[in-house]
Amino acid sequence: MKKIIIVLIILVVVSALVYFIYTNSTKAEIFIGGNKITTVKNKTVAEKITSEIKKEYEVKYKKDISFTKEIKIIRGGTSKTISKEKAEKLIRLELKPAISSTAVIADGVPSCGLPNKEEAGKLLSMAKERFNPSDGNVIEEPEFKENIIINETLLDPEIYFKNAEDAFAYLFENKKKYKENDYYEVKKGDTASHIAKKHQMKISLLKELNPSANIVKIKPGDRILVKKDIEFKPPFTVIVRKEIEKVEIVPYKTTKVSSAALHSGKSKVLFSGKNGKKKTKYAVLYENGKKVSSEIIEENYITLPIDRQIAVGIKAFIP
Repeated sequence: MKKIIIVLIILVVVSALVYFIYTNSTKAEIFIGGNKITTVKNKTVAEKITSEIKKEYEVKYKKDISFTKEIKIIRGGTSKTISKEKAEKLIRLELKPAISSTAVIADGVPSCGLPNKEEAGKLLSMAKERFNPSDGNVIEEPEFKENIIINETLLDPEIYFKNAEDAFAYLFENKKKYKENDYYEVKKGDTASHIAKKHQMKISLLKELNPSANIVKIKPGDRILVKKDIEFKPPFTVIVRKEIEKVEIVPYKTTKVSSAALHSGKSKVLFSGKNGKKKTKYAVLYENGKKVSSEIIEENYITLPIDRQIAVGIKAFIP
């Protein structure tokens, strides 16, 4: 009995050893999204690279992370292997992190992700409320210009938010913040013209982007902004149709009448004229709080204008 147990233990150890040797001595090909990316020393190295990248993203975003493309590791291959460091650089270019979330999608493009449908609905309500002008009466309930849907999907962690308030601030009150790669750190030997040429821009624009810096006297270590700010545009548009009523002045017109009682070249005001008043109703269309069109739907005169009358002489002079 003891001999059987010893034999079994030996078999288990040998099997484990063979598996270990096989795993760590056989090449492994890494496929991402169905495309072969690279070949590394063995499967263990491949798994370590992908797990380290995943862990790094999870620490950064403090949430479970998936990837937008499927990863497959297959033993074998005829390609030459590369180092773990080089393989990691190639894999990072292909692997984009994603978070499972409730996405608000405008015309097929995800604008942000939220924890649940309640927060997504709250965001849309906040957007409609934000762009509802206070003047006039709403003809129709605010609506969105784009086709808006709420759907569970994998989303870029950079546009995932814990609540509707944070998402709203990002989508509708966002002012561009320059990123690290929008700047260039001056190196020894750099000049303003060299930096401008390198980034395909004119020196005048470089000066415009850096009003507080002395571009002519830059020195190593200085940080120069080399990307121009772009106008921020919200991902979806709130349409509001309102009825606005205004009391408006109707200016009088001036008319002239011929008078045989006045000599030619002479004139006389018969009536000074008087402005009228009217009440006008407009149907006004707003997009994200900005008026884009206005249409008269009703006009009622309160008082009619009275024309100013001027008599113009036609009587001939008799010498």
